[in-house]
Amino acid sequence: NNVKLWSTKELAGAQPGATPSLVEVATLNGHDGDVVACCFSPPGARGPFSVASGSEDKHIRLWDVEREDCLQTVIGHTAEVCCVQYSPEGDIFASGSSDRTVRVCDPRQRHRCVQTLEGHSASVYSLSFRRGAGYGMLATASQDCLVNLWDPRMWRCCRQISTHVGEVVSCAFSMDGALLATGSADMCVHIHRIRDTAPNDNDYVELAPP
Repeated sequence: NNVKLWSTKELAGAQPGATPSLVEVATLNGHDGDVVACCFSPPGARGPFSVASGSEDKHIRLWDVEREDCLQTVIGHTAEVCCVQYSPEGDIFASGSSDRTVRVCDPRQRHRCVQTLEGHSASVYSLSFRRGAGYGMLATASQDCLVNLWDPRMWRCCRQISTHVGEVVSCAFSMDGALLATGSADMCVHIHRIRDTAPNDNDYVELAPP
């Protein structure tokens, strides 16, 4: 039910052939269920350097890394939080849940949910913000075997990927944002090319109610 922070400095200075060890620097307690996901805020983000953690207790906690203190507890999901990720700028973060929704929140405003994204019919297992490309977007991967891409201007689905035949458990954009990798229980990883330009009216997908 906790989050542990580890120092990797010894890894960087290890001699070839040596077996360096991680050094635990902090334990963050506060969740009432297993912690399923966590991520750090990106460099340059406003506010203190933080880590976000999502738990089976349905909550997300934002932790001040330096003070080892909980900044806020974000409530809103009605089932286990499966994944959490900051945007590249750190001005928002997104969380996916077994309640079949994705919630987009502003960490600078306590408990403020910017948008709730509905469109998956099962648990949302993974999500990834696009960075390093001409146009940003959010990818969400689900137990329903689908991957949805969301336009952050209006938080509308601008593409739906249905190439997998098993639940999609992971997704990640390449560093340059040109590619999206998706991993599935069908034992396959699919690579999808993502265009640089913003979606147009013909790209938007009308999603069935979950």
